[in-house]
Amino acid sequence: MQLKIYQAIIEFLNVNSGSIQAISTVVLVIVTGIYVWLTWKNVSILQKSEEKRNRPRVIVHIQQREDWLNFVDLIIGNYGVDVAREVKFALNEDLKLLNKDETLSNIGIIKNGIKNLVPQQIVKIPLLSLIGRIEELRNKNIVITVTYRDSTLTKNFSEAFQIDFNSLVERQIGKPPIYDVSENIKKIANSLDKIERKINR
Repeated sequence: MQLKIYQAIIEFLNVNSGSIQAISTVVLVIVTGIYVWLTWKNVSILQKSEEKRNRPRVIVHIQQREDWLNFVDLIIGNYGVDVAREVKFALNEDLKLLNKDETLSNIGIIKNGIKNLVPQQIVKIPLLSLIGRIEELRNKNIVITVTYRDSTLTKNFSEAFQIDFNSLVERQIGKPPIYDVSENIKKIANSLDKIERKINR
């Protein structure tokens, strides 16, 4: 019985060998096509991932000074691994600075941009004092849009950063560490003066 089944299968294969070969070829072409498409997709994902890793990344934010929390600096930094070229800034609204006659839009860097910002380069701009301005600043919704190009000038980037004054600490408790250091230096200077006077006698 089994022999008859094998013979029937072999006879079927012999009779239909051309059709089976054609179907096999079509299946092989489809499988190869799927493999090529998957390979292309993986390469494309890897290229995009590599581009994201190797691009410049300019970030803008504000930061309170460690030595005196009432003073706020604007921080512009390139946290990527490529040079950011032709960095330009645009504001949705202006802001008065430490000297109330000056505005954010008139600061040289904001007005003229930065030609080259190398990786890990950080620019600190003294911005304003929080004293007497907390309520005013809380109602501000300042967005700084940064546009820049990569080192080859072939790719353009644009990102918007909201300047969040609500996240700042409102008051400082105790004296900042720098003032303790200053007081200690004064004490040391006084002690040295006393020693010098005694030696001169």
